[in-house]
Amino acid sequence: MHRLTRIFGVFVATMVLVAGVALWRDGREILRVGRNLHGVRLQFERMVERLRTPPPADVWLGDSTLLPTRHSPAYTDLLVGAGGVRQEVLAFLGFNFFHYYCMLPSVLETRPQAVVALANLRMFNPESDLNLGSFVDLCGSLPLAELPRALGLPFPRQGVGVAKLLSYQLLRSPVAAQALFAFDGLHRRLAERDGTGLFVRDENPTTQLARRTLDRLERQGEAAFLATYDVKLEADHPTVQMMAAAVALAREHGVTMVVLAAPIPVAALRARGWYRPENFAVLRQVVEDSGGKFVDLHAVLAADQFRDSSGHYTRAGAEALARRVSTDVLPLLAPGASGAHPAGSGGAG
Repeated sequence: MHRLTRIFGVFVATMVLVAGVALWRDGREILRVGRNLHGVRLQFERMVERLRTPPPADVWLGDSTLLPTRHSPAYTDLLVGAGGVRQEVLAFLGFNFFHYYCMLPSVLETRPQAVVALANLRMFNPESDLNLGSFVDLCGSLPLAELPRALGLPFPRQGVGVAKLLSYQLLRSPVAAQALFAFDGLHRRLAERDGTGLFVRDENPTTQLARRTLDRLERQGEAAFLATYDVKLEADHPTVQMMAAAVALAREHGVTMVVLAAPIPVAALRARGWYRPENFAVLRQVVEDSGGKFVDLHAVLAADQFRDSSGHYTRAGAEALARRVSTDVLPLLAPGASGAHPAGSGGAG
């Protein structure tokens, strides 16, 4: 731990030096660019502050399928039988268990009643829309004391090595955070200059990702999205390992974590030979071995209850899913709930 602290100190000094050079060159614009790149982290911090308001809430971690759209409300807004417990959603476009793990320590500090983590099969595929490298600043949510354990997890498979895990600890200090904004802003400006930049300067990663996703759908069509469901899961799959680590972390804090297998377009996948029901047996085994609860709802919606091949729902789909979540998930979130695991893998409902 002492060696880790010394290394971290060197990073702080380096970042401050680079920040000084950046601010001397083009301070205001570079800071604006750097701060904009950290929009998701800042939004997440605001969400966590909301969780600190009593009484304790059930917290849902997920991707865009957990959010409302202009076509449909979020199914968490339609639940029946929550017993007055707040259902708080922390969801972002393209997130998976790498992101959830980084978010979890801050969530657990608020002492939630329970945590539900969405397991969307698409987000286990490294070819899906996003990886942690685009929102690496979430690593700054990991307490310094958690870093030794984090270094043993497959973060490098998402482009997040030791240097990044350490550097984003700077976000815990307001002064050092400004230095990091300057460093990232300068890096992005230089990347744009030589044509290697991934994001444009006036858009944060979420906005840019949404635009790229829509462009991809228009260019490649439905098959491009359905293909991302074609992934074979094993216990040593990097995202499965992160899922196990997240469940174990919640258990260590005495918080129930329920992993919910999100509905997928089974009929369309089966027609293309891309349906692998055995993946969900792997997820169940890993979750239960790690001390969590698993609810498998991957096959509960009919084809016409999906709005698109990315797994978003029509209003009828959201309503049907809310009914199943109300009966299969909510009872597991209550204090003192039994460890029973509903089968939850029946046909469309």
